[in-house]
Amino acid sequence: MRDPMRKIVIIGNGITAELLYEYLRHDDRYQIEAFSVDSQYIQDNRFFDRPVVDLANLPERYPPGDYDVLMAVGYGDLNRNRERIFAKLKAMGYSIETYIHPDAKVYSPHIGEGALIMPNTLVDVFAHIGANTVVWGNGTVAHHAKVGPNCWLASGCVLSAGVEIGANSFIGVSATVVNNVRVGSHNIIGAGALVVRNTGDFKVYINRQTEEFRLGSEDYLRFSKL
Repeated sequence: MRDPMRKIVIIGNGITAELLYEYLRHDDRYQIEAFSVDSQYIQDNRFFDRPVVDLANLPERYPPGDYDVLMAVGYGDLNRNRERIFAKLKAMGYSIETYIHPDAKVYSPHIGEGALIMPNTLVDVFAHIGANTVVWGNGTVAHHAKVGPNCWLASGCVLSAGVEIGANSFIGVSATVVNNVRVGSHNIIGAGALVVRNTGDFKVYINRQTEEFRLGSEDYLRFSKL
């Protein structure tokens, strides 16, 4: 029988790895053993006082079956970096940890392998989250929404009921996709965007930047009675 505390190697040594390390070290489900990245990204042999191991040598140092891995790779190249490393780890024989933060509200069992569900996120009943997908803090995935593999949903985004998100898409901070809309694969939906109709594959939707108002703040206060 496996030890109830999971022995974890975090894959990555950037910002996402820093955040996940901080979450996991306060989570008594996990024991963080090491970090691992491709050799060209190793800048130091220690990270948060844990060893940093070349990914090519990982099975020798931390064998599959004795250790699980946690994906802490960012969304570069439309999540294709995550996709590549995920496939590499699976080929090595690793079980890739599905991490649900204790403060997340997850009411669906349909959470794919290697997914990360961050604090204060809601995943409603009958929702599906694909393998290797990240739902960042304060996001909402409503009932019957389906998110494909290798996606990244940034903080505060809202996927309404029945939404479908294609593989390798990025949904920006506070973006909203309305009911029953399908977003194609490899899309970039910018921060604050509102998506009200289906999109094709490899599309970009950027919310227009906020324009400077013609009045200064003091004049605006006089006219608006705020």
